[in-house]
Amino acid sequence: MATNNISESEGSSVCSGSTITSFSSSSDDSNDELSEFEVEQILNKREKYGDIQYLVKWKGYSSEENSWEPLNFLNCNKILEKFEEHWNLDYKKYKSALNKLKKQINRQDDSSS
Repeated sequence: MATNNISESEGSSVCSGSTITSFSSSSDDSNDELSEFEVEQILNKREKYGDIQYLVKWKGYSSEENSWEPLNFLNCNKILEKFEEHWNLDYKKYKSALNKLKKQINRQDDSSS
């Protein structure tokens, strides 16, 4: 299936709250810090261990830094909604093409019998 590239700039407004917060702690408790990373694009989707994960392109980072993140780590609803719209359309097109191909194969099998 084709990879969908949905960025926050494709919508009519910029997605607010499109960040993921990461908590890192060093051995010294006084150096605990929160880091926020901005989602630039959702590139793909998968199911792993029963959970839905999204392949995220992070704003300001190279594609080598893309990572699979569970839904509950993401706070970018508009980007996710737009990705899901395109994902569902692509899936419907894929299923439709697959069904047509199956019908063609069945007709060829029936005519050769």
